[in-house]
Amino acid sequence: GRFNRELSEGEEKVIVKSLAKRPEHRFENLKELNEAYQAALAGRRLPEFDLPPPPATMSMPRREAPSRLDTQIVAPELPRRRFPWWIVPVLLVVVIGVGALTLPSVLGSSGDGSPTSNPATPVPAAETKIVIIGGNPVKTPTSPLATDTPISPITSDACPGITLHPPAIEGNYVKWIVDNGRDDTVEILDVQLMAWPAGNGGLEEVWLNNTLIWEGEYEEEGIFRWLEGAELVIAPETPIVLGFKFHWAAGLMGYEMSIAFDAGCAFEGKW
Repeated sequence: GRFNRELSEGEEKVIVKSLAKRPEHRFENLKELNEAYQAALAGRRLPEFDLPPPPATMSMPRREAPSRLDTQIVAPELPRRRFPWWIVPVLLVVVIGVGALTLPSVLGSSGDGSPTSNPATPVPAAETKIVIIGGNPVKTPTSPLATDTPISPITSDACPGITLHPPAIEGNYVKWIVDNGRDDTVEILDVQLMAWPAGNGGLEEVWLNNTLIWEGEYEEEGIFRWLEGAELVIAPETPIVLGFKFHWAAGLMGYEMSIAFDAGCAFEGKW
């Protein structure tokens, strides 16, 4: 008998054989099944199938033509992470501890909330002394010396037109410029170097412009014995450079020097 009269006889044979109970009664492979089914759909004559007799109570549901199956893969739901509530009291303890440490520094030791002020660090003063030979020493007022404030040249009413400029550091050399703005020539009678940085090492040479006028070993507050033929004169409107060469690189601060002129005055400065 027919199981489903809406199917053609060939289609029914293919379905019945594919559902046979014994393996030897079924199609050997998928290719053979597909060929038989395509032939049944086309209405071609089918070969003889070795079909088992269907059971009397067996009924076949209507089967639709095979269609493409859409397979959807559903990702398993990830377990939800529970918030670690035990960390809340730990964080509270940390916050309270930090607040206890920082509160005194914010309020100040006095507890009045007023900002504390640090006493200003005193800045050493640059002292300039102008000595008048044959008279009483006269000191010019001292002025604070900051590292970013240029040092003023030394002048005096007792030596009008003569200017001693601050030292310039060039390697092992410390150089002072002496300017003569007078109408006559000025002669340097004496030079004394009373102090210099210990890191400079010993004093080795003294130069007047490009002329060596002294070399040897010099002790602080000693007397320079100039080389033979050395002339320490400053022509009008012609500045000279007095250079001191040390054994090591010269430091930036810590010098004290005096220069005496034949005009009847001397300059003494600290830098």
